[in-house]
Amino acid sequence: GGAGTYAFLVGCGWFEGAAFRTRQFFLSNYTAERALLGGVAVDAAAASGVVTYNGKSFDLPLIETRFALQRMATPFAGLPHVDMLHPARRLWRRDDHRGEATGCRLTMLEETLCGHRREGDVPGFEIPSRYFHFVRTGDPGPLEAVLEHNRLDLLALALVTARASRLLGEGAVGVRTAREAVGLGRLYEIGRAHV
Repeated sequence: GGAGTYAFLVGCGWFEGAAFRTRQFFLSNYTAERALLGGVAVDAAAASGVVTYNGKSFDLPLIETRFALQRMATPFAGLPHVDMLHPARRLWRRDDHRGEATGCRLTMLEETLCGHRREGDVPGFEIPSRYFHFVRTGDPGPLEAVLEHNRLDLLALALVTARASRLLGEGAVGVRTAREAVGLGRLYEIGRAHV
């Protein structure tokens, strides 16, 4: 975090009719940051809201910091923001054999909810080192897997969001597991408390 952290890859996804579109903005060098942010701003201007996965505490604050440092207005001010990490935890987080929460990674939900397992996916912890390798050497080869990882994250986020939305709309008849039933009840309870 902080002023020295760049958003070197920003992925955007949106529905256009029945199709799901993605666009990725890549920071090829640090002097291109203003152009990257300008592209993100154009896409954000067409949006009626923002959906992220852990974006409330990481992605959006980081990007908004980059806009501020470039003396550009954030395009996200006033846009409704749903961070799907929190409802996903309520609906689908698993407990291990000791009853402790095991987390709720997007790739895990992709597999659990959609039956899709990524093959040859780059682990998230490797992504920064692949980018720094590119910065040092100019070799874009290792970044191909990073771009694909980001694209698959966008698709998984759309699927998880659609599943949660459908579940909220259908209510108890749409529940597949006891965990979902309890999580759905908690989401309804939170919604009533905010009305």
